[in-house]
Amino acid sequence: MSPARAQSWRPEAGAWLIVLALLALAWPTPFHGDQALFVEMARRWHHAGALPYRDLWDLKPPAVHLFYRLGGALFGFHAQGIHTLETLYFLGYGVALHRALRRWLTQPAARAVGLVAAVGLPVAVAGPWGQTQVELLAQPPLFAALWLGLRGGRRGRLLAGLAGGVAVAFKTPFLGLVGLFWLWAAWHRPHRGLRFWAPLLVGFAAPLLALAAWAWAHGFLGALAWTLFVFPAEAALAWPGDPEQLVAGALWAATRLVGLALLAVAGLWLARRDPMARGLGLWAWGAGALIGLQTLSWWPYHYLLLVGPLALLAAAAVDRLAAVRPGWAPLAAAALIALPAARELAPAGRAWLAHPPWRDLTAHQAARYDGLSTIPAELRVGLPDGCPPGGLYVLGNPLYHHLSGCPQALRLNGWSFDILLPDQWGALRAELRRRAPQAVFVEAGQWDLIRERDPATEALLRRGWAVRRESPVGTWFSRPAAPSSGSAPPGR
Repeated sequence: MSPARAQSWRPEAGAWLIVLALLALAWPTPFHGDQALFVEMARRWHHAGALPYRDLWDLKPPAVHLFYRLGGALFGFHAQGIHTLETLYFLGYGVALHRALRRWLTQPAARAVGLVAAVGLPVAVAGPWGQTQVELLAQPPLFAALWLGLRGGRRGRLLAGLAGGVAVAFKTPFLGLVGLFWLWAAWHRPHRGLRFWAPLLVGFAAPLLALAAWAWAHGFLGALAWTLFVFPAEAALAWPGDPEQLVAGALWAATRLVGLALLAVAGLWLARRDPMARGLGLWAWGAGALIGLQTLSWWPYHYLLLVGPLALLAAAAVDRLAAVRPGWAPLAAAALIALPAARELAPAGRAWLAHPPWRDLTAHQAARYDGLSTIPAELRVGLPDGCPPGGLYVLGNPLYHHLSGCPQALRLNGWSFDILLPDQWGALRAELRRRAPQAVFVEAGQWDLIRERDPATEALLRRGWAVRRESPVGTWFSRPAAPSSGSAPPGR
């Protein structure tokens, strides 16, 4: 191999090793509440035929539930099963992205930075709450919708449309980003009429029509449409977002991504005549606007939507800088990206050293997430005889369901009740009366919200169920003995 070819090959090979290391670092990450909810819904769907929206309600669009169902069916309905699919998914994204970067960037070091920053870094810094959230899972189809829309031929635009439809199936508001990408692409294409738009729209419609047909065939198309289009608007009007939460999320992102953001600004300026770089700039601005408009909730992991465009703009900066300063530019960029990200990577690294996951996965996960030591201890006391026949209902973290193996007893989950509409609170009380689960657990931190939003729910629980245990962690209720003939159900 010639010295020049070796010089070209080594940075990208090193980048792949770093990507593999970062994905391996993220693989043992335990579940947070959202992921526990998704995997339990997927488990019930797989084993009992309980369909999303119809039998178990959640506000997320269908693609995330399909992802968890596929991961669970292939590798197991637990954190490592889902993270195995996530790892394979992002490795596939890395292969496709690497091919695209070879067509776009000239410097091997720039391609290496783009590969690490867009594939390995976001998964590794996401933490238990952010991994396998839609903001991460939608990165590959969003990139494909922009790249192929801007550079692809007719077949490429068909695939761009398909990718755009998949991105919207992960989160409905991503329609705004996809539309922005294609308007930008149309501006730079010689044919802006039907020849440009027809393949995009046909590809875009295909996955969404398939999902609609599936929902119609199983009788929940109306529930799906209400969840995706009506509920978010009504809930945003009923429960305006907390600006402190927006600031907290921005600080979370800034402490981890500040170096990436600075490089991205440089890349946008240095490559300002490049249509792809300007398209990535539109992605970043559009994602920021989308986060700001998402007033229903401003969680920190929403800012992961910014990582894709920032990472690739940072690579564009390195591409321009390495052409004139090949020695220090890639090293300076790597340090600028890695040092802020170390805030999240360091605890994961310490857990790997103290409790290698191949030796004791439980101890490793407990070292990375405090809830995994508190929740099992509470379950041992709260459910000493195991899961009751009528199931368990938790107003709080779905990890209680996941770690106990007890199915969610009601259709409405107890994790999203902070954004339930008044009618849904009424439906929750009605279902509690009708199904009367034998065990109900309310996390201690949820009582204030229940009393603020629907005090009648607390009154129903205290009238119809006996308090079996109260602790700083929460309150366990047990169902009373079956009523005698002619008497009313609990809480009437």
